[in-house]
Amino acid sequence: MKNIDITEKFSKQLLLVSNYFRELRFGENLTQVEVAEESGLHRNTISNIETTNNFTFLTLLRLCDFYQIPASELLSIIDEEIK
Repeated sequence: MKNIDITEKFSKQLLLVSNYFRELRFGENLTQVEVAEESGLHRNTISNIETTNNFTFLTLLRLCDFYQIPASELLSIIDEEIK
């Protein structure tokens, strides 16, 4: 498997996702611990997402489910911001 450098575009997409989920959490007035406990994810996972560290698509789907937003909404936000 080849190592892939994260380009500027991908870095921007990661930042958009991170900011999106951080703002959702702030909007719900929740701590990372509360989101972790209620979503079934580890607090470190929530922190990793919010600090643009690597995360899986499955993790994003779990957070979309937790916040009750369709994954298509997240993807459309990324798509619109990159254009």
